[in-house]
Amino acid sequence: MTLLRLVLGWAAVTVWFFLFELIEQRVVGPAPAAGRFRAGWKMYVIDALLFTLFAALWFASLGNGGWVLLFVMVGLVVEGPARLRDGSGTLDWSGKGMLRLAMGVLRIVAAGGILAWRF
Repeated sequence: MTLLRLVLGWAAVTVWFFLFELIEQRVVGPAPAAGRFRAGWKMYVIDALLFTLFAALWFASLGNGGWVLLFVMVGLVVEGPARLRDGSGTLDWSGKGMLRLAMGVLRIVAAGGILAWRF
C-alpha cells in the first residue's frame, strides 16, 4: 500500500467516523456528553489513523479474505466494553444498549469495508 493510498484511506475513515456520529445520534439518540460529538476532533483523527494502519497490516499481509469476520471481532472488542456501559459502571443489556453496541460494530465493519473496497 502506497503512502498516498494510506493517507486517502485515513481521510476516508476519518470522514466516516464523523458522519457515523451524526447517524448514530439520529438512530440511538444524542450522547450524554455535552457538545455535538462524544470526543474532540483530534480523537477521531487519531482513531482513524490507528484503524487505517491496522487495516493496512491486514490487507498487506493476509489479503482481503475474511476481512468482515476480522472487523466484526475487532468491533466487538473495541466497542463492546465502551458501548455497554450506562454511566453507572454496570452493563446496559437493554434494547438501547444492544443497539449502541450493534451501531459501534457497524462503525468498525463499515470503516474496514471502505478500506477494503477502495484503498
